[in-house]
Amino acid sequence: MERILKYIILPTEKLIVEYLGGKANWIDYLEMKKKEVADTNYNGSYSVLTDISDVDTKYTREMEGQIMEYINYLTNQKIELNHLTSIITNSPTQYLHSEFLKKHSQKINIKVQIFSTQEAAFNWIRLNPSEHANASLALRILRDNDE
Repeated sequence: MERILKYIILPTEKLIVEYLGGKANWIDYLEMKKKEVADTNYNGSYSVLTDISDVDTKYTREMEGQIMEYINYLTNQKIELNHLTSIITNSPTQYLHSEFLKKHSQKINIKVQIFSTQEAAFNWIRLNPSEHANASLALRILRDNDE
């Protein structure tokens, strides 16, 4: 699978839905986040739902440094960050990457939790049933759209 990194901002739900797949890595994610933060609909208080369950990743020594580069980027932005982030994983390595992010995200006022199901991820970021449907649809669109 090719490298896939996409996002959709749902202002009504106050939610950012991110999908990563294939050989995506932290440097790719940082580049996507730069575009996301520059998006006119971006709001640092929106909850974030990140699905990395299709990422083909391995642990490397550079990984934690790349995560810190991402954390430092967010720290240096002139935006107020205060949100919940749900990360959907399906492998131990994806969980490990997410756990490193969770460990370091406390420095930037982001609360991170890791889940293996969409339902649990939706519930933790406090989506109501209609917002569940919209978030699920957004994920399907991101997964299925090759553009």
